Amino acid sequence: MTCRIDDRHTFAMLNRTVPDDQVFAVKQQALEQVEALEKVGELSRVLGHELSGWLRQQSEFISVCERCEARVYVRLSPERIEDGEALSELCPDEQA
Repeated sequence: MTCRIDDRHTFAMLNRTVPDDQVFAVKQQALEQVEALEKVGELSRVLGHELSGWLRQQSEFISVCERCEARVYVRLSPERIEDGEALSELCPDEQA
């Protein structure tokens, strides 16, 4: 299912059945992903960026600053990587 919110925001969901013996592991992984992305979002806000949300492909996530379009890339497995301008450069369009 895909739903368009407005001209800049869209989301998609995948509805799948999780076997009973894997429910805890799936929920744990989802919680770890949320916590990791929140941490990256906080780091980018320190530099003045405001991330627009996350796009995901498997264990890879990307986002951009709504103000200056600085990018951020996160891979959570197998080796964790966090990279992009939103984690290393001040936002030139930060509003005081």
